[in-house]
This record gives sequence, C-alpha cells and structure tokens, in this order.
Amino acid sequence: MDAFHEGLEELLKYEGGYSKDPRDSGGETFKGISRRYFPKWEGWSIIDVNHFDPRLDDLVAQFYKQQFWDKLLLDEVSNGEVAKILFNFSVNIGKKQITKKVQRILHVTIDGSFGPQTLNALNEFCTSNSNEFVYHLLLEVVELYVQIVNKNRTQKVFLLGWLNRVIRTYYSFERTV
Repeated sequence: MDAFHEGLEELLKYEGGYSKDPRDSGGETFKGISRRYFPKWEGWSIIDVNHFDPRLDDLVAQFYKQQFWDKLLLDEVSNGEVAKILFNFSVNIGKKQITKKVQRILHVTIDGSFGPQTLNALNEFCTSNSNEFVYHLLLEVVELYVQIVNKNRTQKVFLLGWLNRVIRTYYSFERTV
C-alpha cells in the first residue's frame, strides 16, 4: 500500500462516518468532508439518498488525494511517515494552518502556501531530524487546539478527541523510527 492509502486509512479512523453535530464548526460531515466547506463535492448528492452507497469510498479517496495530498505535494515529501502526519492534520486543522506550522518550525517564510521552498526545507530537515520535526509539529497542533477552545468554549467538547489524535499519532510515529 502506498503512503497516500496508508494515510487515508489512518485518517478515516478519526474522520470516519457521517456526522451532523451542531457544535462542530464544520457542520455536516461525511468521513471528515464538511458540507459547509466543500458543498460542491459530488458525494453529497449520493449521501442525501444513501450514506452507505459503495461508490462513496472511491469519491472520498479521490477527494482527499486531490484536495489535500496533492495540494500539499505530499508525494514529494521524502519521509512517508511525515507525509501521512501532515495529511492527517491538514484535514483536521486545514491546509493553510498546517502549512504555517510547518513553515514556523522550519524557519522559512510563513505564507501558508506549501510550495518548493517549504518542501525543500522540510525534506532537508527531516533527513536527520524527523523525530524533532514531528514532536514540534504535534506541539504546534496542541497549541492551536488550546487556542480554539479558549476562543470558543463550546469547542471544549472536542478537545479530548483532538488530543487523543495527537497522542495516537505520536506513538504510531515512534514505532516506525
């Protein structure tokens, strides 16, 4: 299995299923795809009829490959485990947010755009420091979660799940190095 499909399998442990929790800022979601942010995704017309339609699995995979994996150039990240972590958290906190966190760690221009400068700096840094990078990235993500909850106390209900995601990701990564 390639890194994208491994990453997708891991992602769906957190983002699987259908949800319409009014407390969730993403609103109605299916396997992590928010109708509020991606209203034109073709899977919504199927979901409106049948949440269990087998065609949805392929549509979900295509969506995540095109909208997240490819846009973050993750096939070009030299460390597949790092690529999978970036994918997981880009879905959770957004591509621009995860990119800014990566750029802050790498001390490159913080513009939220994952381009050649960020990619090259990431690959160079992770050649010998992938553990350090992942550690700092996950701390950055935790800091964002705390900021979200401090800004909007209704989001506190999600904090434990978010932190569990970070902890499980960290331990999973530690087993690969």
